[in-house]
Parts: sequence; C-alpha cells; structure tokens
Amino acid sequence: GQFDYWIVGNEAIAPTRGIPHGFRDCIWRTTIGGNVSAETDYVTEAFKAARLADPSATLVYANNTIEDGAEEDTPRRRYVLDLLTALNKLGLVDAVGIQGHLTTITSRFDPRAFKSFLATIHALGLKIIITELDVNDTAAPSDLAKRDTIVAAKIATFLEAFAMHPGLDSITVWGLSDGHSWYNTDHISEFERCDGLSHRGTLLDSNLRRKPAYYATRSAFLPTSRQRA
Repeated sequence: GQFDYWIVGNEAIAPTRGIPHGFRDCIWRTTIGGNVSAETDYVTEAFKAARLADPSATLVYANNTIEDGAEEDTPRRRYVLDLLTALNKLGLVDAVGIQGHLTTITSRFDPRAFKSFLATIHALGLKIIITELDVNDTAAPSDLAKRDTIVAAKIATFLEAFAMHPGLDSITVWGLSDGHSWYNTDHISEFERCDGLSHRGTLLDSNLRRKPAYYATRSAFLPTSRQRA
C-alpha cells in the first residue's frame, strides 16, 4: 500500500544461450524453474508473492533491449510476449516496462514493428510504462549543440511511437540530469567517450537546465505546445 508500482520481474528474458522459453541463465531459473507453459518459472512465483503482499499495487514486468529493433530483438520480443501472456492468464501482471535505453551508435529502430509490438501488449489489456529513458551518446560528436540535437532526435523518434497511445501510463527517466546519468557516474569502460567529455543523454544538463531532449519529450505528447517555457 505504499507504492503504486512494483517492477516484480526484470530482464528475465535473454534468448542467447538456447535456454527454453528464452530465459536468462541465473540461479533463480536453475533453482525454482523456468517453464512458462507449466507455470513453474521463477518469474511467475515472484508475481504470485507480490500479488499476495500488495494486492492494490500495479505489478510490472520489464525487459531490456526490446525497443531498438536489432535482429536479436525479434525473438526477445516474442519470448517476452509469451511470458506476459502466461502471467496475464493468471491475473498476475498489470503493466509492461519498456526500458528505453536508446543509443546513437545505431539507427535500427523500426517504428512500424515497434508499434505492432505495443499494440499486441495493449491487446492483452496491460498498461505500458517507459522505465529507464536515456540515450547512450558515446559515438556522438564532441560539439555540444550537435550532440544535443542528435540525442533529442533519438528520443523524439522513439516517443513518436507512443504518442497518443492509449496504453502508455507513465515515463521514468534514468537519471534526473547528466550529472546523475549512470553513463557518467558508473565509469563503465565500454561507454567512455574518446574525447573524454561527459555524456549528455538525459533531459537536463548537469546544472539542471533543460536541453533539446527535454523539449523533444514534451513535444511528443504536447505537439501544439512548442513554447520553451
């Protein structure tokens, strides 16, 4: 009763090792199980426990890498839908979390295929939330104005697929500002920029000033309001 949402299952699907139902290999799967069709998977057990513990909360299943459109995303989406369908039949899941970790490295995003994926989720009667919106700008130019424009365009293209979508319930950004971005604070070597500059993949800069990404996000849902207030 103290939280509106619980992300009960996260990133359970990673169909790269030939494990049945596309499950990620982990101790939970090997100990509890990973068989969606027999309802003996650990994700189902987690949702059952969450429903008992907090009956009024919106229970969410979220997964990474289902928005970009890379070749490996197709089976991932299929397995995620299989899991959602099973959970939905049991009345255990209320919403789906689309992470939204975008990148400037590739441009594989297919709006038509993604909208079809969202429509299938909505047809299950599930809410849709964006849980971790930001942009990896490792490969973007050093010039701040150009980089900000590229980041904003990535976000705008992604959010256009959601605009006016009846199933979209909320958006959470992954880091309040560039100063809070995990790309800047976690110091992951694969995300280090060659020019040594900080990442600018959130909606606000390190001084909490609004950037083009902020206005791109607002315009996606308020297309008639272009004034920078």
